[in-house]
Amino acid sequence: MSNFLLEILIQEIPAGMQVGAQKALAKAFVTSLAEQGVVIDTKDVEATTTPRRLILTAKNLPTQTDAKEEEKRGPKVGAPEQALKGFMKGCGVENEKDLSQKDGYYVFTKTSPARPMVEVLANLLPGLVTGLPWPKSMRWADGSTPTFVRPIENILAALDGRVVPFDVVGIQSSNQTHGHDFLAPEPFTVTDFDQYKKELTQRFVLIDREERRAHITNQLTHKARDAGANVVENQKLVDEVTGLVEHPIAILGQFDEDFLTLPREVLEITMASHQRYFALEDEKGNITNSFVGISNIEDKKGSIQKGYEKVLTARFNDAAFYWKSDCALPLENRLSSLEKIIFHEELGNLHEKTHRLEELTELLDPYIPGVEKAAAVKAARLSKCDLVTGVVGEFPELQGVIGSYLAEKHNENPKTAHALRWQYEHNNLEGLPPEAVALILADRLDTLVGFFGIGQPPTGSKDPYALRRAALTVIKLLRAYDIRLSLKEVIGAAHAFYKGKLKEAEASTVDNLLAFFMNRLQVILKEEGVAHDKVDAVFALGLDDVVDVARRSVALQNFMNQQDGAALFEAFKRAKNILDKESVNGAVVEKSLLAEQAEKDLFTEFEDARIAVKKALESEAYDRAMSALTALRTPVDGFFNDVLVMAEDENLKKNRLALLKEMASLFGTVAHFDRVGG
Repeated sequence: MSNFLLEILIQEIPAGMQVGAQKALAKAFVTSLAEQGVVIDTKDVEATTTPRRLILTAKNLPTQTDAKEEEKRGPKVGAPEQALKGFMKGCGVENEKDLSQKDGYYVFTKTSPARPMVEVLANLLPGLVTGLPWPKSMRWADGSTPTFVRPIENILAALDGRVVPFDVVGIQSSNQTHGHDFLAPEPFTVTDFDQYKKELTQRFVLIDREERRAHITNQLTHKARDAGANVVENQKLVDEVTGLVEHPIAILGQFDEDFLTLPREVLEITMASHQRYFALEDEKGNITNSFVGISNIEDKKGSIQKGYEKVLTARFNDAAFYWKSDCALPLENRLSSLEKIIFHEELGNLHEKTHRLEELTELLDPYIPGVEKAAAVKAARLSKCDLVTGVVGEFPELQGVIGSYLAEKHNENPKTAHALRWQYEHNNLEGLPPEAVALILADRLDTLVGFFGIGQPPTGSKDPYALRRAALTVIKLLRAYDIRLSLKEVIGAAHAFYKGKLKEAEASTVDNLLAFFMNRLQVILKEEGVAHDKVDAVFALGLDDVVDVARRSVALQNFMNQQDGAALFEAFKRAKNILDKESVNGAVVEKSLLAEQAEKDLFTEFEDARIAVKKALESEAYDRAMSALTALRTPVDGFFNDVLVMAEDENLKKNRLALLKEMASLFGTVAHFDRVGG
């Protein structure tokens, strides 16, 4: 068995593309070999990346492929000469002697000799390398080369130390590579993977991504301890930095304590997003004036640390300037500036949107437990004001957060400030203040109604305004905080608040958006084990309360999962099939016409079940309502086993059909069972 090593030396692979690339390389290698008839265990193939290298190792490769014989059957013996010649031409032979005969047919046997693995690899690797998928690629040299993420500088390809010869974009493969670009740029020859890894480690390159990540994490912890602090957790930044350095060296730096007066989020984002530095905090969780940067070389003279501190100080000076300017003006004074910011060309500007949000928040107030109306409405009024601040212009990801800080600075109600902070949240929806819940709902509903009202709902995979996410957020909030409201009424009101801007009629907007909400609810409930058809069966009742629809759907799914429920559903379908063929309009059950004991038993149990179901539905005890239906299983089975529905006596027939109709109607108070699949 053979071992293979491939290293593609590249100019700085973007950090965010590295993990995807290594997975794609490993998968493509296994697939390409399989296409050549070589099947290997995926566990024997591993890939990793550094900022400069895309590396693959494969163990236990066969030294050569198996020889193969393939038979191709042609025309019957004795067929016209033209058919035989056509077959021979397709097989690439000129003499009939090159064919054999089998079972009365001409047969061509193609023999494929065994091929050395080095030859197989040499043939497949050029296409594998150039065929790797990248989110973004580029051309270089004269522009005629295949696209790749960045220019390729070197290709190492060795099978048991022997070069696998191939060419990609003018680069000839070899058994050589080099170490760290600055610390060990001299080339060296590779004999096997263990030697390759050892040499690179000595030449200041940690090739294993996870090993490099662990090394960074360990250094961060030690540097933070040196500063008497802890690292502010940021796994995303750790992942990014792992893809930026081959020889990670942690460097501790400091900045002026005066900058600590800036909002914490400004400090963190400036360090992490702009400079890729790690913020530190004390035992109380307060940001300190120390930070850690990860360099790709050692800082023997301290110049790197000074450079880090200088650049960070310049960044903080900019942020401090914007923050000081923003603090001078209350949020309310920025409202008029929102008139210059277009929400959407057909939906008006942000000043108009905030006015609609005020109206919607006021409308939602009675439905949200614990909300302070004045604070929520004020939050709606101020919600978009921080979009015209200098800090948000510099740090767009802090929209809402900066508004919260400025609200506190100018003595707004703390509940208003908290609502501003959380208004854009869509993931962590538990434990939000009621005022934030009101504002989030108002904002998402206004957006949904607006875009549906101008005929721009999501289509296929396209959702440029994130309307699916907005609907999911609304549904999750309604369920999490048990907010019981009529979506039809709220959507209708939101439509009216646009004051004629929307070209779609209120009725069609309500219908389309309500169906959209229920479709999103199906997505959520599917993750909870509730099938789409159960939601559809409940929604068909004409309900528009998300919480109510969700609870009924869950209860219906539980009912259908029970043996009694499944049996009753089959009985319902049988009854429905009969009723679809017979007219029973206006017919009522007459007890005096109940002749068989089985129909008498069904009628008695049905009367009890109807009362029980009604009481359960009134108290929204949907599981109990379903349970009341299951009491009908035995009498229903008895009815269909012992009673002839289509009796010759017309009166008996109509009475029995009426009984089935009543039973089906009772089922229909719980859900439209005819919409349930199965």
